[in-house]
Amino acid sequence: MYEREKCATCHQVAKQGNSRFPLDGVASKLTERDIRRWMTETAQMEAALPKMPPVRMSATRYKLKPADLDALVAYLTTLKHDPSY
Repeated sequence: MYEREKCATCHQVAKQGNSRFPLDGVASKLTERDIRRWMTETAQMEAALPKMPPVRMSATRYKLKPADLDALVAYLTTLKHDPSY
């Protein structure tokens, strides 16, 4: 799902993709619920940030099927380690 949805255009995992917005360690920072909300309630999640990101994820309209959303969230919840530590 991560590859099919071209998430690496904006995000990076294990030094693959756009280094501007790395996702390594995201599951150590966000709950599964919050990771899901980034896909389903993107504008609200951005509004809660202390500073608006220069590239807004909310500009993309996600139309993931429930099973695809579940698969993407499941993958992102495995990203508990940030290799840059």
